[in-house]
Amino acid sequence: MPDPTTVDATNKFFVGSRADGVMILRQPVGPLSQADALNLAAWLVALADPSEDEFPAMLAAVRST
Repeated sequence: MPDPTTVDATNKFFVGSRADGVMILRQPVGPLSQADALNLAAWLVALADPSEDEFPAMLAAVRST
């Protein structure tokens, strides 16, 4: 597993949150590299499930499809 202190966690897609949900201000266009896809996913999960209560079940469900 990579060391979190060496991973580029820049908010490349300007993911943010408001009271009514999560928004992506710089939407990706075209294919994403694996690194960019993981970056976007991490930002979405961090803002959508800050307490980490719901994401594990959602990830398990996605993996089982």
